Amino acid sequence: MDDSVWFVDLFLDYKMLRETALCVCFEGRSKRVGYGLTFESIPGHSFEPIFFFTNLRNVHMKAVGDVLMHSDGKFDDNCLSVWFDGTWKFYADVRVMFKKKDITSDDHKMEWAEFWKKTVLEEGEEIFNISPIFSRLMFVHCEDMGYIQRCLLNASVNDLEINDVDRKPFAAMMSKMYAVKLFNTKRTCSFCGWFDGSRMKQCPCRSGMHYCSKICQGVHWRFVHKKECSRLFA
Repeated sequence: MDDSVWFVDLFLDYKMLRETALCVCFEGRSKRVGYGLTFESIPGHSFEPIFFFTNLRNVHMKAVGDVLMHSDGKFDDNCLSVWFDGTWKFYADVRVMFKKKDITSDDHKMEWAEFWKKTVLEEGEEIFNISPIFSRLMFVHCEDMGYIQRCLLNASVNDLEINDVDRKPFAAMMSKMYAVKLFNTKRTCSFCGWFDGSRMKQCPCRSGMHYCSKICQGVHWRFVHKKECSRLFA
């Protein structure tokens, strides 16, 4: 799905999930592959994403759906306690669903330009090994990443963090959600990855470098383009 990332076989501490002050809701019908849960948002906040827990198994790998089948479809606290068998830990496949955001506002452009310039100055040219477009999309969803960390990964028995998770699924999901393949390279900043459909300034060397501002052109020249610009070899 274009708006989702899956975490497979997470080993979670249910009590830690409850300590997030989120309300855990059981809903839907029993399925042999597991049972679905969703987190309700923290009151007063409108954070995305939304979590869907499926394929729930206890430490003995007994599916929660099996418990439901023997309890007339009713899943109360007693059933939950029996299923957890005193451990309060379980395995689950978790679908994390994101909401597409506006990535072309003037405010976002200023915030992103300052952040990316600061990052490049601190990290140096090695930062260009990472796609600026993907870095920008991660920046747009930084609150979402923090939400995932607080509500989901902090409850992992294995103490997972966002940086421990393979980023390829995030990159693939965001690329599809924002249709990155349709970005016109002539209207995408070669330095910061900014794209809003407007025309970009082109380097006089006409080597395919385009910039959304003089600042981006200057910093990119300093760290990257100075070494390759055809004007130096004219």
